Amino acid sequence: LVVMLDGREVNIKALQNAMGAARLSFGKAELLLEVLGVIPGAVTPFGLINDCEQRVRVFLDVDMMAAELVNFHPLRNDATTAIAPDDLRHFVAACGHDPRELKFPLGR
Repeated sequence: LVVMLDGREVNIKALQNAMGAARLSFGKAELLLEVLGVIPGAVTPFGLINDCEQRVRVFLDVDMMAAELVNFHPLRNDATTAIAPDDLRHFVAACGHDPRELKFPLGR
């Protein structure tokens, strides 16, 4: 799960290298529903509460985590909720995940 600031342009190839990933892609709808309990367009770090088997690796943008508050969908895309970055860290950890904070490489 890659979580970053809205509207940010990231160099995908550089990001996948920084993450140690062979290839990045958008999750398939069936897999998103199965693992995170969300549909495409509603993907959110709050979905980690449904990832009981810790199948998802979590990467957080350090620039985003420097904000006072961050906003995410609450498992559906018709609402938004705000959370402090420290509280997001605690939530992700409470869901059994060890998030990695990265400086996401800018560009295309």
